[in-house]
Amino acid sequence: MLDAGKLEVRATETITISDIGNGQEFLYPEKLRIQLDSRLRVSPVDFGAFAYTVRELRGADGYAVDLSTLLVGRREILRVILDYLYVSGMSETSIQIFIKTFEAVMRWCDANGHSGLFLSPDTSRDAYIQYTEHLRRQLLVTGELKPLTCINRQRAMRTLIEIVHRDDSAYIIRGVVPIKVVREGRSPPQESDVRRYLDTCIRIATQFSNFLLDGKPYPLVVKFSDYETSILPFAGAQVTPYSPGRISNTLSPDGKRVSTVQEYIEATQAYPSVANRCIDYAHRIIEAANTDLRCEHRMWLASMAINAYACIFSLITGAGASEFIQFEYDEAIDIEKSLVKKELTAVKFRARGVTTRYAIGRGHGRALLRSYLKLREWVLDGKEMEYLFFTMRKSGVYLGEYQQLANNFSTRFFQRLRGIFLPKDAKNIPPGSVRKFKSSILHELRVSVSLVADTLNHTEAVNIASYTETSVEKQQDEFSAYWQAIRKAADVVRDRISQESMSTVVGHCEEMEHPVRILETVPIEPSCTTQYGCLFCKNYLCHADDEDLHKLLSLSYVINSIRDTAKDISHAERLFRELSIRIDVIVEAVAKRSAESALLVEQVKRRVDDLGILTPFWEKRLHRYEKLGVVF
Repeated sequence: MLDAGKLEVRATETITISDIGNGQEFLYPEKLRIQLDSRLRVSPVDFGAFAYTVRELRGADGYAVDLSTLLVGRREILRVILDYLYVSGMSETSIQIFIKTFEAVMRWCDANGHSGLFLSPDTSRDAYIQYTEHLRRQLLVTGELKPLTCINRQRAMRTLIEIVHRDDSAYIIRGVVPIKVVREGRSPPQESDVRRYLDTCIRIATQFSNFLLDGKPYPLVVKFSDYETSILPFAGAQVTPYSPGRISNTLSPDGKRVSTVQEYIEATQAYPSVANRCIDYAHRIIEAANTDLRCEHRMWLASMAINAYACIFSLITGAGASEFIQFEYDEAIDIEKSLVKKELTAVKFRARGVTTRYAIGRGHGRALLRSYLKLREWVLDGKEMEYLFFTMRKSGVYLGEYQQLANNFSTRFFQRLRGIFLPKDAKNIPPGSVRKFKSSILHELRVSVSLVADTLNHTEAVNIASYTETSVEKQQDEFSAYWQAIRKAADVVRDRISQESMSTVVGHCEEMEHPVRILETVPIEPSCTTQYGCLFCKNYLCHADDEDLHKLLSLSYVINSIRDTAKDISHAERLFRELSIRIDVIVEAVAKRSAESALLVEQVKRRVDDLGILTPFWEKRLHRYEKLGVVF
């Protein structure tokens, strides 16, 4: 238990990461706080507090500590870690994550009798073993932590050991198995979700922009694909089918205008004098907003429109977040004026500084860019900003200051949309999902892997490994079409009434030399020169008699033998599994025609499966496969 009476907020010194490399000697690192990029964190990180074993977080003030619990030996540890943060070259985002994970490690060690974990290799090894067991228990037994969290925390402790005990780190971590997990890749978003998200962003971007640039009076009427709403300059005054309802009583029940005095009284049971005063105040707010064309609420509309444009161009370019936020204004101006240039560039740090290029297109892309640049000029109002897209700084009110977008700009904007302009169950479409969606669409259009990889600025190997998964929506459509075709197998079963069809080794054919696939994509291509693809041809016909049943079940016997004994099991399974399913469905359709047909099926199955009597053709084919060792 912490003794709150012994805890106090100590005097500290704030430094930046760049200050670490200027040769300054930090005699008392326990007094240091680190200021990171304000987009990541407003208040400094109380790094020096980790020199004390008893501490309690006190918000923006950092930690309150028990000064008597200072471990002098930790001073050198903190200095070593500071050097590592500077030398490693990590981004400030990565540094923030590292310190947060380091905090979790130190919190556990101080609470579980391992405060001296860095005093010697033995104490470090003991702490590392115990901490790994703790993480495994929280992962596998209690389920309190996610796999990735456990991996990162174990890795952080291992990194700390390698930093502090360079020569003995191999001994310390030897024999302790790293926590691993198979990470499932994010599936591409459904096309319907992308269309709804894009449509919402475009309507917000264009209609908000037009309202601001033309200096139109409130209310702002915004039309979406399935509803229309009016926006007034009140907090929470956006009433849509997805919002919780009328938040302000000064709004009419439909949210499209200011309430009348009588409506306000009915909603609040207020006295008439109070109602008159509130409604009059609402009208004065609207009048002020219509007079001041850069009022606070109009700047909120501008912030929404800028972010909407950013998300639109994220979808158009398919750039990763770290590259997207680097796009520069000067380059966008060149694209807008040039008849040739149509690409934005960025540096891909994860790919060793490779310069990447992302096209915005000539038609709609350039038109949207031109519209955005007009809004951008209005927002900046003469101020300069090197980046094409930016965020408007706010501290209670908009400050008239601007800074580079954060990597999670898309997620932040989505949170502003959900529950107002998008349903609460809507799915976010961040840059990573956009890239998967774009890759999925290109693959469906039969674009080569090399061109898809080039478009998304990565290698073919990366595209094949991480970007070829199709969306759940597309999988559902494909499975639906497949099983629909399977169910129609009964249609190929006919009674032998005429002899117009031609006999084949798997049944009969209504039109030889004219193969037609039953689906757009089939596992085995129909061909009149081979036999396996016949069952995936629209011209295939099966008579409900002994002859065609014998052919089908003989084929089934052969391919199941291949599936059971082939050396390349995966290849044989891919090739013949769906063929085997289709045979089973056709045979089942024959059996369902009548009691006599069901008896016939049982007799032929006994002849083939139990006695091994196949048709002459499939008997010869089976012998040939046996001689070849059934190798594919």
